[in-house]
Amino acid sequence: MVNEELPDELFNRDRAFPYVYPLAHVIGWTDDEIITSLKMYEDVGITGSCAGTSLRTLLLTFVKSDPGFQLLLTDYDIQYKEVDPSNHTLEEILKTFIEHNVTSRHLVCVFGYPAGVDLVDLKYKYEDEHTWT
Repeated sequence: MVNEELPDELFNRDRAFPYVYPLAHVIGWTDDEIITSLKMYEDVGITGSCAGTSLRTLLLTFVKSDPGFQLLLTDYDIQYKEVDPSNHTLEEILKTFIEHNVTSRHLVCVFGYPAGVDLVDLKYKYEDEHTWT
């Protein structure tokens, strides 16, 4: 089956996968974890290569752990181990940010555009729709 014959949802993930897969795989994410993360992006209207690039940028920020990211963790009393992508899924990381009341402004400042803006979209959706246990 060629890509053009895939349902839109699968086609968009197929287009996103090459952007994020190499880094996510090195971090230790399974294919299912990558697909679940891309599905979260799809749920807020971010698809295809845009979703893959945004997720890759997000993961790179965690891996590089630049000073802005370190400051965010310090400001919100978050330990790196709580958001380390090698041990946590995107949903778990997002839950931690929500529980620590990380502001949208900080997310955009640290993760940039479009990854930070996309993360804010995810944050709003999951704050409203999920009851965390």
